[in-house]
Order: sequence, then C-alpha cells, then structure tokens
Amino acid sequence: MKQLLGKLRSDGAPWGLVTELSTLSMSLFTFIVVGDRLGPSLFGALAAVQATIAIAGPLVVASPEHVIVQRIAQGVPVGRAWARAAAVLVFVGPLLGVLMIGAAAIIAPSMSALAVFLISIGEVVLLGLARVAIRAHEAVGDSSRGSRVAIVNLATRAVALVGFLLIDDPSLEAWTALHVGASLLAALHAHWSLRAHREPQASFSLPSVDDYRLGVPFALTAGPDELLAGNDKMVLSGAGLDTDAGIYAAAYRIASIAGVPARSVVRTRYASYFRDENQSPESSIANARSIMRTTAPAGLMSGLLLVVIAPVTQFILGDDFSESVDALRFLAFLPIVRAVSTPCANVLTGTGRQRLRIIGTLGAGVLNLCLNLALIPSYGWQAAAATTLVAELVLLAWVIYHVFRPTRTREPAVVR
Repeated sequence: MKQLLGKLRSDGAPWGLVTELSTLSMSLFTFIVVGDRLGPSLFGALAAVQATIAIAGPLVVASPEHVIVQRIAQGVPVGRAWARAAAVLVFVGPLLGVLMIGAAAIIAPSMSALAVFLISIGEVVLLGLARVAIRAHEAVGDSSRGSRVAIVNLATRAVALVGFLLIDDPSLEAWTALHVGASLLAALHAHWSLRAHREPQASFSLPSVDDYRLGVPFALTAGPDELLAGNDKMVLSGAGLDTDAGIYAAAYRIASIAGVPARSVVRTRYASYFRDENQSPESSIANARSIMRTTAPAGLMSGLLLVVIAPVTQFILGDDFSESVDALRFLAFLPIVRAVSTPCANVLTGTGRQRLRIIGTLGAGVLNLCLNLALIPSYGWQAAAATTLVAELVLLAWVIYHVFRPTRTREPAVVR
C-alpha cells in the first residue's frame, strides 16, 4: 500500500484526483438540491435534456478538450491551441443549442425553448471552456492549476445551488439562469487561469477544417462510450424493472467512483501519448506499461475495497437498496478492468489508430445492448452486471490485440 501511494504521488495523481472528485461532487450536489426542489417531473425533463447534450455535444464541437492536449503535447503554443479550441466551442456551441430545442420538443416538451438553449450554452460552451482549460494545464504538466480550475467550477456551482435554495418559489427557469451565471464565472476564471501561457499573437479566429479533422475521431468515441455505460439502466427501466434499475444504478455509480484513483493517473499522463518520443507503437506501449504500473495496482485495490465495504451501501441508502450490496460486489471488476483497458486504449489514440478504438467500443456497446435485451427481462440487474463484465472483457481483448498487433511505425501527425 505504501509503495502504491508513492507511485500515485509521483505520477501527479493527487491533483488529478482533486479534479475528478470536484467534477463528481458538482454533479452529486446538483442532483440532490435541484432534484429535491424541482420534483421528479421537472427534474426528469432537465436530466433528459442534459443527457441528450452529453451524447450530442461532443459530436458537434468535435471534442476540443482532447485536441488541445494533442496540440500542446506536439509543440503548439498553449495560447494558440487555447484560441483554436475556444473558437470551436463559441462558434459551434450555439448551433447545438438550436438543435437541442428541436430534440427537447420530443423528449422534454415541458421545457421552454429559451431554457433549453441556455442550458446548452452553459453545458457546452461555458463549462466546455473550463474543461478545455483543465486539459491545457494538464498537458503542460501543471495539474495543480488545472485542479484549481475544477475547484472554482465546483465553488461557482455551489453558489448557484445556495441561491436556488434561497428562492421561495423554485422554478426551472430560475435554475437555468443561476446555472448559466455560474458557468459564465467558471469560464471567465478558466480564461484567466491560462494568462501565463498565452502569447500576444494568439488571436481568436473562426474554426478551421483542421480543427474538426483532428477532433472528429475523439468525438466519435463519445457515443459508443455512452452506449456501453448507460444502456443497461435504460433496458432495466424499459422492462418495467424500476427497482432493479435503481439498485443497479446505485451500485454502478459507487463502482465508478472507486475507479477515480486510476483515472486520476490516466488523465495526468494523457498528454504523454501524443509526444513525439511516444509516437511509435513500441514506445507508446512502453509508456502505457509505465502508467499501468500505477493504475493496475490502484484498480486492484479499489476492486478489493468494493468487496469489503459493499455492506456500507445498505447503511447509507437504506434497506430498500439492500440488494445493491450484492450488485456492488458483482461490479467490483469495473475499476480493475478499466485500470488496464484505458491506458491500452490510449495507445491506439496516441499512435493514430483511434478508428480501431471507436470500432471496439461501439462493438462492445452493441454486444452489451443485445445481451441486455435478451437477458434482463428474465434475470434483472444480475443480467446487467454479467453482460457488463462480458462487454468490458471483450473490449479489453480487442484493445490488447490491436495494441500488440505488429504494425508499421507511423510518422507523427503534423498539427498546426
């Protein structure tokens, strides 16, 4: 354990851990306060819109938070990379807002067009700028400053939540206004936090074709990721197994939180995959192995810890969630498998084989969905846990096969 903690500290993971926990806290506090004050109906409409934005957003804005890491790691000045990423978000984000108005008319007709548009701007443009700034700091090795940006995001959201609690007659429109205001403050702070890295000649300009060419491969990973992570809850609910859906969702959320230590290392070392010295398959594999020397033990410890502390779930959530104890033990494999699969998958990304990662993730997601449709009606959350294990192992096998498959050394991509 002492050796593992030493590795985590040496990899800069403590700051990545702060960033991950700040993000998780932001969503958790919002769920508790806004869900309680709005009630299930309005909060359900809001959650549906935000889920749609989460899936469609990366496809529209071409995932600039990943592109900025690639550009900085390959030598593009931070100020120039930031200006290009900000341009994509500011010019394309409003287009997503308009598209979301049409989508909301179907999935959440109780929400006004103005509320949908403003939420889209807040989530995609303003909070997107904050996320890009965090990634920029991590790419230059300043994870502590990136964590401070994440903490400020959490603080602005906390102020908005306190304001919402003080409103006598809470409404969806009131929360929308507070959310956008807090997101604007977070975006302004993110811009200010990069002042030391900005060059005078770095100017804001229209997005170029190159911005989207680089971003689309990253963006296309978002949909399959969401499919693999979320379809089981949808199938459980659609099969009329709402209790099973709640039990499984609670266990899945805790299992995801247990993976934070390993994810912290991955995010702080992500830029290393795009550096020139790690562009060949052999050097990229060596880089991934060095990362897994920390993530694999961290994932194993997290999985074992889940098995031991699983009964705490019932104590925290109540007797209605007693089956979540067994569900959590079923899902203890998640942090273990992902502690290996994610660093390996990043090898494909860093060496220009993102297409293979997309195919593997999409295939695993479709397999998971088909198995869930066949088994969940009969076996409930137990089937969801089993099919998740199968899909995650299939994805791991796909990634490892293509990472170690002999391939020609690729010339580093020219990034402008």
